[in-house]
Amino acid sequence: MAEGDQNKKVAAKKLLQKKKTQKGKVGKNARIEKKRKLPKGKFVKVDALKWKPVEIPDAIDDFGGMYGFEEIDGVGVDIVDGQVKFRTDKDDNIKDDNDDEENGDKMAVDDDGEKEEGEGKEKEKTENKGENKKKKHVEKHDSNLGSLSFAGLDQMDEDEEEDVEDVWGLSLSVPIRKAIKQLGFESPTEIQTQSIPKVLDGEDVIGKAATGSGKTLAYGIPMLETHLQAMLQDGEKEWPSGIIFGPTRELVNQISKHLIQVAEFCNFGANSGIINITGGLSIQKQIRLLDRKPAVIVATPGRFLELITMSPKHLEMVKKAETLVLDEADRLIQEGHFQDLEKILDLMGRGKRQTLVYSATFSKELMLNLDKKRRPTSKDDAIKLLKQKLEFRHEPVFIDSNPAETIAAQVVESVLECGALEKDLYLYYFLTAYPGRTMVFTNSINTTKRLAQCLKELEVKTYKLYSGMEQKHRLSALEKFREDQNGVLIATDVAARGLDIPAVQHVVHYHVPKSADLYVHRSGRTARAGLDGVSVVLCSPDEISPFNKLRQKVKSDIQLFDPDYEMIRELKPRVQIAQKLTDSAKAEYKKKGDDIDALAKEAGLVDDDDEPIQSKPSKREQALDKAEKRELKAELKSLLSKPVGRVSKYITSGHKNLAHMVVSGSTHESFIGREKGTALQKLRK
Repeated sequence: MAEGDQNKKVAAKKLLQKKKTQKGKVGKNARIEKKRKLPKGKFVKVDALKWKPVEIPDAIDDFGGMYGFEEIDGVGVDIVDGQVKFRTDKDDNIKDDNDDEENGDKMAVDDDGEKEEGEGKEKEKTENKGENKKKKHVEKHDSNLGSLSFAGLDQMDEDEEEDVEDVWGLSLSVPIRKAIKQLGFESPTEIQTQSIPKVLDGEDVIGKAATGSGKTLAYGIPMLETHLQAMLQDGEKEWPSGIIFGPTRELVNQISKHLIQVAEFCNFGANSGIINITGGLSIQKQIRLLDRKPAVIVATPGRFLELITMSPKHLEMVKKAETLVLDEADRLIQEGHFQDLEKILDLMGRGKRQTLVYSATFSKELMLNLDKKRRPTSKDDAIKLLKQKLEFRHEPVFIDSNPAETIAAQVVESVLECGALEKDLYLYYFLTAYPGRTMVFTNSINTTKRLAQCLKELEVKTYKLYSGMEQKHRLSALEKFREDQNGVLIATDVAARGLDIPAVQHVVHYHVPKSADLYVHRSGRTARAGLDGVSVVLCSPDEISPFNKLRQKVKSDIQLFDPDYEMIRELKPRVQIAQKLTDSAKAEYKKKGDDIDALAKEAGLVDDDDEPIQSKPSKREQALDKAEKRELKAELKSLLSKPVGRVSKYITSGHKNLAHMVVSGSTHESFIGREKGTALQKLRK
């Protein structure tokens, strides 16, 4: 046989075998399908089955949100046309007419089940005729569980839609009321009470309130309420109800978090809600977020301007927004921000939407940025100039819940006098004597970096925050600080505005603030949400003059902080060694110039985004050799391992009974012979 004929014969055999295999599969599938179409038993509604309650042991008192359990034997489950069907061939599993007499439900068998049973229907009716007269055996239920019938679940879902008390008395919708209740806001703050009705009525508003007074929800709740009502009326909305501008990425991120907490109850849908638009993040990702047609956009002016300039489609979308908000407005109108903001207003159209402006201060000095040619002579002139520049739609309502422009009454203000070269020592003393979540503000990035490294050498858990950091590093530092009850955040004034970090106990001004406004905003990071807090200014002799001017402007009662000088002397050797190690690391970094990777990153003096330092080390910044560093680190480790303070030979003698302090648990964890206490307690004595 030729080779070609042989190949054809082999191919024919393979084809024949393939057809037989396919035929076998088809036959098998047909048999399976036939079996599916003719299930054994009949389909029954879930409520027509005789479910039996499961006894729960008394030791178990938490059902994880369930009301109890029921079971049944001899029942199968089938999927028919995408629907779940219960099937049984045991008539004992089906309630008879008497079982459902009270509920008026006499339909036991599913309609689909009757049709598919066909000819066997009459036979089943005959067999069930005698069974229908049986009396139902009523199971004894636990009185704590009540009835466990599945039929009651539909009614429970309806009950969950019941109204929620309007505890704020502002006629807000049920989802917003639920959010307020869930978040624990028992009553509105003054700025919220005055603002929310005005904003809901469509008024333009200029609001001034102390930091921590709830400004975000004062404009955020009405904005979410407006979007919610629009969705309830039209089913969907293709554009945002509001756009909020903040001066810093951190503030934008914080505003978003606050609004998301409320928006979670509004059911805006997976593709809508609150988004932030800031620099330092992927612009392509932010474009995709805009494509989702969010309810509210929170943004910094620079990145927002970049997006709407490059995308006409999104510009047309944001033009339809009904409300525009400027949060921390006095900072937004400073140079660098207001130029971008003016371009945005020109692109979106001025005076075409509700405009809301909020800040803790509206100083005439900051208003100079609005118009260099016109110098406001009073606060009223500054507000008037603001109205003209922003071009409100209507004459704005001015709400002032902080007329004195002071910090919150719960903040206890103080000044700690020290030498210019002793600030590190006095700061370390304060942090050691009064542990707790603390924010330390400096006037420069270099001081922030150096101070963070020095405290790190002293084993103080520190985080740093300044404008040159990448966004991911800034957000990471803030998140870690929020989670650390005794953490210390060293920051420039980038963190002084609007950040709402819970339970900050102390604010320390390492440098005297350059203006009264900065002092107010810095100090406002503590004593938030009704809590008390302490603000301490480290003041050197050369800062007395600017400090006195600041005191006159804020008109606050700033008391003198009296430190424990004996403890300060005990701590001094530690700080001196830490300063030497920090200066050495910085000197080595400067010598390397553009080599960022090596020592500087190890020392924590720089981040990935820092520019190389080309300057020469100062006289103070002398690099140490490895042996010197090793010796100093060992000495510092030894000092840090020992408690601070001296004790007399007999612990029950002397002015303070150390034995009693130890037994009573009142001794300080770091200072021997000192009772523990807070800075707040010390200042209020």
